[in-house]
Amino acid sequence: MEKNIARVIGLALVILGAVGLLHGMEAIRPNKAVSWMTKWGYQQAWFVRGGLVAVGLTLMVLTPGDDRG
Repeated sequence: MEKNIARVIGLALVILGAVGLLHGMEAIRPNKAVSWMTKWGYQQAWFVRGGLVAVGLTLMVLTPGDDRG
């Protein structure tokens, strides 16, 4: 059960980071869910967006799968 939670959290981080990347490329209108990333500046926002995607993918990929066969 805990393995699935880690994957879900990872997926949520990837989605949030991807929406942030689209927001940063001005492909979508700004919304409150991702506009907080620009609070510390434009360059730092890109590091936050990339970091969210990287950490989310790491959680999804490195979480061991079910061994039920």
